Amino acid sequence: MPTAAWMAYFGKMDMGHGLHVAIGQIVAEELDVPFKSVKVIMGDTATSVNQGGASGSTGIQDGGKQMRVAAAEARRVLVEMAAAKLDAQAANLIVVNGVVSDAFNRDKKTSYAELIGGKYFNVQLEWNKNTAIRSTRRAKPSRRIRRRIRSSADRSSARTWRPRCSRKKNFVTDVKVPGMVHGRMIRPAIAGAVPVKVDDSAIKSIPARR
Repeated sequence: MPTAAWMAYFGKMDMGHGLHVAIGQIVAEELDVPFKSVKVIMGDTATSVNQGGASGSTGIQDGGKQMRVAAAEARRVLVEMAAAKLDAQAANLIVVNGVVSDAFNRDKKTSYAELIGGKYFNVQLEWNKNTAIRSTRRAKPSRRIRRRIRSSADRSSARTWRPRCSRKKNFVTDVKVPGMVHGRMIRPAIAGAVPVKVDDSAIKSIPARR
């Protein structure tokens, strides 16, 4: 049975904290597909909206929830498409790794790939005029206690962060070179302030560098 590859277009950037893995996990969980079948495209202005920065751990809390509800809605639509194709009740269908089957007759099944059939899969979400969320989505994200993918997905950047966590490699702030000097930005107390004078006596002995 053919399988589908999923593209998750995410409007934030990964700054080394594994966002691409977390978003892939979220999307895979909600769609009920293998983690490896989800490719996360990050910060591509041609395909993604600008979701702002990801500092302060806001990548998931400010960006992941949108990906979660979008994936949940896509799953709902696909399950309804499967119900029509299999002549079954949507409530009786289960999804395992992108394969939809009847819980009471597992031989009656189809896959996401067969349902989409290489066509453009698009579901329009419109403002419901009642809430701030501009969506008429009907699906609710899963509330399963046990997650399938959390422990099985590995960060492809592990070779970068593991040596730093074990102090086998330095962060950029640990790098020291001969004759290195430090600079500090001093911000004014109020906007529009300008310096009255600069005391450069402490730096006059430092050779000029370009």
